[in-house]
Amino acid sequence: MITGAEIQDLVRRKSLVIDGMKGMVQAICQEADASDLYEDEFVEKMVLISFEHKSATMSDDDEYWTAKSPFNGIWYTFAAKTGGGFPKAPVYITDQKPELFNEVH
Repeated sequence: MITGAEIQDLVRRKSLVIDGMKGMVQAICQEADASDLYEDEFVEKMVLISFEHKSATMSDDDEYWTAKSPFNGIWYTFAAKTGGGFPKAPVYITDQKPELFNEVH
């Protein structure tokens, strides 16, 4: 079993996403309560986290990222103002993929 501090360290060292996105990966891992896994199981699932990105539009100047947790199957969506850096906490946590990411422009 791993602790919160170990989760943070493993995300920092082993996550495959760019550095700015590691805060989002860590949030997903903590929200999904991945602490009940052993280190190798945790890393095996953590590296599967992959984000979809939705750029700002004329009517909405926020950027969004969403990812389905490999730990619990829940969708985590993050938002930030354009140019404001990567967010660290989800703004939506849902069972289904957010409709925003199903829109076709």
